[in-house]
Amino acid sequence: MAQKFEIKQGPRAKLTPVITKCVELLRDGKVLVMPLENGYVFVCDAFNHAAVQRIHILRGDEDGVACQVLVGSSL
Repeated sequence: MAQKFEIKQGPRAKLTPVITKCVELLRDGKVLVMPLENGYVFVCDAFNHAAVQRIHILRGDEDGVACQVLVGSSL
């Protein structure tokens, strides 16, 4: 079932529970939808094959289409 979390600017302590829940959902193989400046982006654990497959289905990708991967650190 879809869950909605609102994140507004404010003290970091108020963001921690929402961020913690998002990390938990990602670790459980869920797909998140997050707003960007000009649209939305699907987010999942790139090492979870089933979650990546769900993103391809949601986007309506044909076979062989790659997803973008964001890397936080090269180490």
